[in-house]
Amino acid sequence: MKQQKKKEYCQFIRLLAKDDCDVSDEKLTNADAKKAYCLKCKSIMDFKIGKHFAKERMEQCHPNDLESFIQNKEHGTDT
Repeated sequence: MKQQKKKEYCQFIRLLAKDDCDVSDEKLTNADAKKAYCLKCKSIMDFKIGKHFAKERMEQCHPNDLESFIQNKEHGTDT
């Protein structure tokens, strides 16, 4: 996702374009997405700008990865 505000919540999330989207991959934006895919648990969730459930997914399904990312960020080893 471009211009992520909270990278820790989006580290495993990839957006899936709407079926009728004819925008090239390089020009896709959040507005072109309908669903999001979690690379870690291979699940699909609804996506809407401002409410995409990435935070809830990470806190519920991947708390260890979330904590590790936050610790690395705090210690300057952000990836």
